Amino acid sequence: MQLDYLAELGIVSRLPGREEEEHEPREDFDTWLRGRLCDGALGERFPETCQRVAEAACSWRSRFPPPLWGRLARDNCSTLIKEAREAVPTIAFVQDCLAELDPADGPITIVDLCSGLGFLGMFLAELLPAARVHGCVLVDQAWPLKGGAPEPQQSKKHRTRLNWDHIYNLPWPVPLVTRRSDLKLPSTQAQILSRILEPAPGPVVVLGIHLCGILAIRAVETFNIGPKCVAFALKPCCLPPLQYAKSQTRWTLGTHTFAANEVCARGKYNKNVWNGPAKATLAPRFRMWSSNLFRGLLAERKECLHVELVEGHYQDTYLFGRRQFSSKSPKLPEELSAEASPQQIARRILEASEAHEVLGVPTDVSIRQLRRRWTALAHALGDESSECAAAFQKIKDAFDEIRNARRSSSDGEEKSAMTIFAYLGSSSHKPSCAVQPGSEQTQHLAPAASPHRRPADVISKTFASAMCSADDATSKGSDNAKESIEKRWWKMHRSQSCFVLIGASTVSSLAVLASKFSLK
Repeated sequence: MQLDYLAELGIVSRLPGREEEEHEPREDFDTWLRGRLCDGALGERFPETCQRVAEAACSWRSRFPPPLWGRLARDNCSTLIKEAREAVPTIAFVQDCLAELDPADGPITIVDLCSGLGFLGMFLAELLPAARVHGCVLVDQAWPLKGGAPEPQQSKKHRTRLNWDHIYNLPWPVPLVTRRSDLKLPSTQAQILSRILEPAPGPVVVLGIHLCGILAIRAVETFNIGPKCVAFALKPCCLPPLQYAKSQTRWTLGTHTFAANEVCARGKYNKNVWNGPAKATLAPRFRMWSSNLFRGLLAERKECLHVELVEGHYQDTYLFGRRQFSSKSPKLPEELSAEASPQQIARRILEASEAHEVLGVPTDVSIRQLRRRWTALAHALGDESSECAAAFQKIKDAFDEIRNARRSSSDGEEKSAMTIFAYLGSSSHKPSCAVQPGSEQTQHLAPAASPHRRPADVISKTFASAMCSADDATSKGSDNAKESIEKRWWKMHRSQSCFVLIGASTVSSLAVLASKFSLK
């Protein structure tokens, strides 16, 4: 095997007398990488930031040593592209915040919680003006310990997956510093407060991208209690595990409190394989999770941004918060402990005006999540004082108001759905292809319902397929779309299922079909 090849891989040092060849960028690679980073709605919403991020990533290929670049761009640059696209909205937010800050307050310090390899900090170091940034602290439990001699053979328990050569062995416009800390430990917040936030020479920006479960709560708590913190960006990821719901945990963020059983869910990744329910079914619970984190932010200006990075993926929420620069920790409106008292919860409820604000839920909350929230607040208001009794009556009225509004809208959807049934069931609207139910020509449409399969499942899958067919045929005209629906109707008719088993989601889908094609 050639030694030059081993030297390029970094296995052996380069032979004396042989100059290291410069790794020149390729135009086709740069074009491909820019296209991947600027693709979709992200490039349309943040065109300038996407272009600058793509330019920085392309420059790394020519500047970094080949072994180091090969490690960052492994798996066909999949990790680099994913991290860069997730970082674009946060980079645009930090740039906007930096433009608003007064330079007289001093340079900013960036704290990247659960940084991973540090892609977000690396992009910020390239794109922000170096004179306005004091440094970027990359906090993650997988970094090696600073100052400690590396062990030649580490045990599996203490083995780290991160290599910091790209942080300390390369010149960066802004200093990058790693810190090994487990954000789940209670002592970590005290260490961040005393060693990073308080000694900072100016404003502090706290960032957390792709934080799973309880880590998102720890990030919000760090920003809420932190002095000099002026900006916060969070992209929550996975939901908290069920162990917090089983222990009946309640979290208090700022002046907002919520129970773990409102947001916890079963499921986790095992070797990059998801073990749990279908992730699409967790979308309503994720919206509730994001809403609770957003309400718990102690910020003067808050923004909840939805950016579709992957088509059809529900984890697209970015939470941003800003407040004025102050060397002191923010003062809470009232003394709140780790567990809010019933009187404090009652006062917050009585001060709210809108029904959704009273219950502390998003406007698109599902009825199931609404019941969970109402039950959690009712248990929290366990005191028999007059204040708690008034708050209990207010959350009951708010629950009834939202539920009645949903019922009235559901009645309209049900009427539209019945229009579909009347249209498809009438003898004058047989499928134009003259295919009758029960004939041999219908065998290719769907197999007969299996005795081991619930009719409700057949109906749900049937109308999900009908929706897809209708959307595909819309561009060809409404008549073709109606014909596609009619075929699916005969498909459902052959399953020998009754309309009583159709769920609310199917009725809602039928209502959308009725309004789309104006069936009367």
